[in-house]
Amino acid sequence: MGALGLVFASHGTTDGQAYRRDILPVVEALRSFATARGLPFAPACVSARVREGLCAQKIKVPGVREAVAQLTGEGAGKVLVMPSHLVGGSTYQVLEDEAAALGVPAAVSVSDPLLSTRSGALELVRAVLGEHPARRRCRLLLVAHGVAGCPDDPYVWLREAAAACGRVDVVVVTLGDDPRAVAARLASKGATRVTLVPLMLCAGHHVRLQVASRAPGSWAGALVVQGLAVDVVREGLGSIRAVRDCYVKRARIALDGAASPL
Repeated sequence: MGALGLVFASHGTTDGQAYRRDILPVVEALRSFATARGLPFAPACVSARVREGLCAQKIKVPGVREAVAQLTGEGAGKVLVMPSHLVGGSTYQVLEDEAAALGVPAAVSVSDPLLSTRSGALELVRAVLGEHPARRRCRLLLVAHGVAGCPDDPYVWLREAAAACGRVDVVVVTLGDDPRAVAARLASKGATRVTLVPLMLCAGHHVRLQVASRAPGSWAGALVVQGLAVDVVREGLGSIRAVRDCYVKRARIALDGAASPL
């Protein structure tokens, strides 16, 4: 059926600066990996609204259909679509449905999210914790996006992985959790400082408005109300080299599996 091709598909962000800082480095890492293997590669953005927003900022990213068509035109008979998604759920299902409905000559498959296994969770946690050594009376709060339809397993695995790394300071939450309740619990257990780390590939509008803002309903704001000192990491996971290595490793495994008939 011809050569393999690799598409890296993200939801993206309308924040051009965040796209360049957090997503583009992952794109380039995967492009280098694919080029070294002699494979055609293309990035893609799942959301039409996001693509339009990026285009207005002179950042042109094709949709999944266009990216797959590009690789088909370059001779790919099989295309692996690798999601940026950390977890499954509704947004991952949208990508799977779109890929299934493409109707292009190439055979198309979608690989699993990064946190589809315990080992994937452990690798990601090690990559993140390597950037944030433990500090006395400080809690490291990893704030995931949370997705409708996603089972709790990935978040349980993340907590287990942090514990396996000996990091009792780590707390894993999602944007759907109550920041005031979490803040009160941390203060009652003797924490005096909290570092907020977005557990998201890209730190765009969600991080700015729901995590870093000092408004009472945001994560930083709720922690400050409890008298805690707060540090906010304003970069997404894609800015961390070790996380990019996780994506490259996942791509290698998925491509080796895709070498057999899809």
